[in-house]
Amino acid sequence: MLHIVTTIRTKPRPISPKRQGTAKTRAPRGDGGVIQLPSGVWQARIRRYGRDQKRTAATQTEALALLETMRRNKPATTDALARMKMADWMERYRNEQAHTLRLKTRVNQIENAARCTKIIGRIPLNAVTPSDLRDLQAKLIEQGYAPSVQRQAWQFVAASLRRAFEDDILSSNPAAKVRPPRGAKTLRDRVTWSADQARSALESAQGSPMYLLLCCFLSTRVRPNELLGLMWGDLQDGKMFIRRTLVKAGKNPVHNPPKTPSGARDFYLAPDILGLLEQHRSRLSKQALSHDFVFTGRTGTPFMLSNFRAKLVKLCKKAGVPRLSAHELRHTATTLAALTGVNRYHLSRQTGHAGQNITDLYDHSFLDETERHKLAIPLETLLKNHIPYTSLTATQSSQKVPNIEAQDTAKLCCLSCSRR
Repeated sequence: MLHIVTTIRTKPRPISPKRQGTAKTRAPRGDGGVIQLPSGVWQARIRRYGRDQKRTAATQTEALALLETMRRNKPATTDALARMKMADWMERYRNEQAHTLRLKTRVNQIENAARCTKIIGRIPLNAVTPSDLRDLQAKLIEQGYAPSVQRQAWQFVAASLRRAFEDDILSSNPAAKVRPPRGAKTLRDRVTWSADQARSALESAQGSPMYLLLCCFLSTRVRPNELLGLMWGDLQDGKMFIRRTLVKAGKNPVHNPPKTPSGARDFYLAPDILGLLEQHRSRLSKQALSHDFVFTGRTGTPFMLSNFRAKLVKLCKKAGVPRLSAHELRHTATTLAALTGVNRYHLSRQTGHAGQNITDLYDHSFLDETERHKLAIPLETLLKNHIPYTSLTATQSSQKVPNIEAQDTAKLCCLSCSRR
C-alpha cells in the first residue's frame, strides 16, 4: 500500500532581513543601512568621516527612523559648506585636487568652472536640484559649445557634487539622477594616406617648414606634441629621446611629461632624417637656436600644434590628398611602417604604446589592396607543388563536370513512375 506524505505549512516562511524593507536598486555609497543582528535587535549603521556610527533599536521601523536621523545630523562645519554657492564650491573642489592633475587638465577645469558658474554659480550647494542640472545641459547647447566641451563641463560639475555627497555635505547626489549628455563623440572612419599620397604631400611641402615636420612624423611615428616639444639636446648619438610634450595652457606653451610611463623612450633615427635635421640646424638663426627648440616659428618661438593643424589643412588641399588630422598622420606613419614588415614589438615600443594591442588600432595595413591580394595564395604555393588532383581550365571543367541539376530531375521522374 502506497502512503503519500504531505506537509502543510501553517505559518508563512519569514522574509530575510536583507530583503525586508529594502528597495530593488542598490543604495548609494555612504547612505547607510539597517540590519538585524543574530540577537534579534535591529541596528542602523552609517559611515561618517572614515568611521562607522551604529545605533540599535527593537524594531526595523525604529532602526530606519534612527538611520534617517543619523543621515541628517551633520557637524556645523558641513552645514556651513552646504550653504556655499556653487561657484565657491566648484573653486574649492578644483583647488583640493589641483596637485594630482596635469597642468593641461587644471586649465580645462578652470575653463569648465567658468562656463558653469554663469549658469548655476549663484545656487547654494544644498539647493541644487536635478532640474537645475538639466537646465545647465540645455543652456550649454544653446550657447553653441561643442559636444566635447559639453561633456567635459558636465563631468566636472558631476564630480564636484559627488565629492560633496561623499564628504557628507549633501544627503543625496542630484547629479546621480540626471543622464549625462549623449552624442559627445563624433564617430567617423580614420583617414590615412597611402604611400603615393604621402609622397604627393611631401612634394607639395618642399621648400616650407612643413617638409621637415612631415618627414619626421612619417619616420618617427611619435605623438604630435612629443615631436613639437623636441629640443636639440634630445638628439644624441643618432637617437631621439622623448622626454616631454609641448601643450598650450591658456595662451602660453608649457612642458608636460609624456602621456604615459611608456611614452618616455628613445630610438634610433634613419640616416636621411639625421641629414635633414643637420641641414635644418645649420639654416637656423642665432635667435631661433637660443630657444633650443628644433621646430620654431620665424621669431624662434615654439611651433604649436594649432599652427601645424592649420598648415596641414592647406597642404592637403594643395597636394590634392585626403584631409587628415595630426593624430591621423600618426596612424599613417604606423601603417606605412607595418607594411615594410618590421617587428611588431619594436614598433610598439617606438610609438610609445603600452602594448601591441594598442599598436594594432593604429595599423591600417589590412586596408591596403596590394597586401589583400597577397592573401590569394595558389594551392601550388601552399602545398609546395604537390597537388592531389589535376587542375582544370574553365573550358575543361564545363565539359567534364556533369549536370547535377539534370541528373536530379531524372531521378525524380523515375521515382514518380515507380510509385505509380
